[in-house]
Amino acid sequence: MNKWLTIMGIVCIGFIVVLLGLGYLLKENEAKSTALKNKLDQEKLMNASKKQPSKAVLTFVDSKESARQLLNEQKRIIAKNLTCISSQQCTVVNTYLSALGCVVPINSIGASLLEKVIYKPSLSMSDTSSKSKSCEQVVQTSSICIDNLCQLDE
Repeated sequence: MNKWLTIMGIVCIGFIVVLLGLGYLLKENEAKSTALKNKLDQEKLMNASKKQPSKAVLTFVDSKESARQLLNEQKRIIAKNLTCISSQQCTVVNTYLSALGCVVPINSIGASLLEKVIYKPSLSMSDTSSKSKSCEQVVQTSSICIDNLCQLDE
């Protein structure tokens, strides 16, 4: 009996020593990788500050092409973000484009993406040709989740 207890004790102590050794190696590796990462970040910052600022290139964008690009981007976002689980996830967003129906129901993720697209400087909505006059005074409506799709509340 003492023989088995001695063997079990030695095996347990050996197992604990191996675990402690692996923990120590992991700790050392983490310290080295953190130091290396900080060094690389510093080198990247130094290289970025050494680079000469490039000259800005002015591009002219056709307003019709810009409006078409804006419409396609909004359609893509709306199509991908119609799903919902509850009505709390649904919101109504004014797209300012009559081709999309001005007001669309969309989930909260899609709403934030649409806001980014609508106010993106490269696809500016300040251009009066891309804005629809009929969309400026839209009646406030609400949206609900029916069959896991955001829909306008009628």
